[in-house]
Amino acid sequence: MNFDGACTGFGHFRSEKSYLENCSATRFQSFFNGNLKTQGHTCIGFVPFFSTDLSFINCSATNINGCCDDAHGISIFLCLGNILVKGCKIDNVKDGIGNNTGAKATGIEVYGSGVVVSDCIVSNITAINPQDKQCTGFSCALADNVKFINCKAINVQVVDENGKQNSCLGYGTGFGWAPDIRPEFVFPAVNILYEKCCAKKCQVGFDSWYHIDSKWNNICCCDCGIAVLNLNNSQRTLSCNPCSECNPPITKTLDNVAKNNKFMNVKAKYC
Repeated sequence: MNFDGACTGFGHFRSEKSYLENCSATRFQSFFNGNLKTQGHTCIGFVPFFSTDLSFINCSATNINGCCDDAHGISIFLCLGNILVKGCKIDNVKDGIGNNTGAKATGIEVYGSGVVVSDCIVSNITAINPQDKQCTGFSCALADNVKFINCKAINVQVVDENGKQNSCLGYGTGFGWAPDIRPEFVFPAVNILYEKCCAKKCQVGFDSWYHIDSKWNNICCCDCGIAVLNLNNSQRTLSCNPCSECNPPITKTLDNVAKNNKFMNVKAKYC
């Protein structure tokens, strides 16, 4: 629990050849009491950054509750090469709690290259009035050569303060891009593979926004409002306030750069 500032469980900075197995982060909560001198108000279970040769095996993050910045179970942030996240389970991540607008909530997020996320399950991921217009089970951005294999996203939702869905607020997406409108982070996801992944009870199963040269193969959607959102030549307007590390605040409209993407063997069904 943290009253102003980031709340983090396991953090690696410039680490090499680290191995975590059966580790857990649970019952985290960040609050905003008006202090804007802190480095954001993120709430994250696991967050390695500027690191290589890492393994996260059968780890878990549960009950991760953010206020006005990002909330993630696992965030692989600015890591390059030989990162493995396997058999991990993320449950009940919520952002936007309290009287402030949140940024986004994610089960497992990747900013980096050479990352494999396999056999992972994320469930019950919720963002309340997110500034990034999105909540995601699995996401990536500023990324190259990232693989999501045999992963499942269950019950990912964007809602208002009363728990109601509204497409104007954005979508809860099983698998998609990781939005961040700060200039240093607005980069596409390139050469991403989604193999044998499934989205269940999400507002959107799979979203190709800001993906380039990526593939979706043998994916399935169960009881999702939209199975695949593939909106080329479209725009999204995102925002970022001082509590989520943008001071002064930013509002920016992005043009979708998605191209050369391939969807193969998509199965939309109820289960």
